[in-house]
Amino acid sequence: MIKIILVLAALIVVYILYHEIVKKFHFKCPNCGHSFKAKEYQLMFTVHASTKHYIKCPKCKKRAFMEQIRD
Repeated sequence: MIKIILVLAALIVVYILYHEIVKKFHFKCPNCGHSFKAKEYQLMFTVHASTKHYIKCPKCKKRAFMEQIRD
């Protein structure tokens, strides 16, 4: 039971951290140039390295590593 509570607490902390990223940053698609804000769940469950996240552009629907750009 304690393990479940710890996992849920960790997920909540991660969600809050990603929510802060979503508020302060946007992404620009390298394929079509579209700038957009990602959803928290997109960032939580994607491959990422440093400040780049492998996410799908809502405009051209292509996936690529996109760098965080401060608002």
